[in-house]
Amino acid sequence: MIVDKREEISLKERQLYLAKALEFAKETRSVIKSVITSGFTITSKPDKSLVTTADIEAEKVFREKVAEAFPDFGVIGEELGISNPEADFQWIIDPIDGSSELANGMPLYGTIIGLHYKGYPLIGVIDHPAFNSCCYAAYGLGTFCDDKRIFLNDFETEIFDGTERVATATRSNFMRYGDEGRIFDTLVKVHPNIRIYFCCYIHTCAITGAVDATVEWNVRIWDIAATQLLIEEAGGKYQSVRQTEQPGVGSVYCAVFGKPKLVSKIVELLNL
Repeated sequence: MIVDKREEISLKERQLYLAKALEFAKETRSVIKSVITSGFTITSKPDKSLVTTADIEAEKVFREKVAEAFPDFGVIGEELGISNPEADFQWIIDPIDGSSELANGMPLYGTIIGLHYKGYPLIGVIDHPAFNSCCYAAYGLGTFCDDKRIFLNDFETEIFDGTERVATATRSNFMRYGDEGRIFDTLVKVHPNIRIYFCCYIHTCAITGAVDATVEWNVRIWDIAATQLLIEEAGGKYQSVRQTEQPGVGSVYCAVFGKPKLVSKIVELLNL
C-alpha cells in the first residue's frame, strides 16, 4: 500500500504554510512591480535565456522571508541555487517565469512558488503581477484563483474533433536537448486549436479551464513546482510523462495536465 507522505502534515500546518506562501507571493509581486517601475536591466545566461534584475531581487526577498519564517527548510531557486538540500521541506521558486516576456513588454509572466514535503507537492502558488491575479492551493484544501474556488469539469466524451483547446510552449522547447520536433508536430496536427505561450501562463490557463490541456516539455523543477497540486486540487489530471538527467543541467521534466480525458488522450497520442 502506497502511503502519501503529505498525510503526515496536519490540516493546521497546511493552512499555515499556504498563508505564508501567499505572504511570500505578495512580497515578490511588490518587489517585481517596484523594479519594473524604477527600471531593470536584462542579461543573458549561458543557455541564452534572459534574466532581469527583477528576477534576482524577487528571489532575494523570497529567501529572506523563508529564512525568517522557516530557517530549517530548504530552498531551490532558479536564479540563486539550492540551500539546505537535505531538508524534508523544500520551498521552490521561479521568481519570474517568462523573463523574456517581461523583457519584451508582454504581461504573461508569473511567479511560481511551491512547497514540497519529501518530494510531494504540498503548497502551490502561481502569481501574475501584471494582472494582479493569483492561483493557489494546498494539499486537501482545493484550488483557488483570486479567492474563487476552481473546479475543472471533464469532457463527457473521449472522442475529440480538434476544437478542444490545447496549450504548449514553442517548438524550440521540444528541441532543447535533442530534436523532438516531431512530438510538437504530432500534437499540433491532431489538436490544431493550439495556444502557444513561453511561460507559466499556459499552466494558469489549464488550472482555470481557459484551455482544456497543456503540454509542457523539457522544463526544470521550478517551472512546475506548483502546477501538479493546483491541477489536482481543481479536479484535473497531471501526468508526469518523463524525467531525464541532462549533463550540466540536472533533472528535466515533461508533463501533460488539464481535463482528465483529454490528458489521457494526449499522452496516448504522443506514445509516452
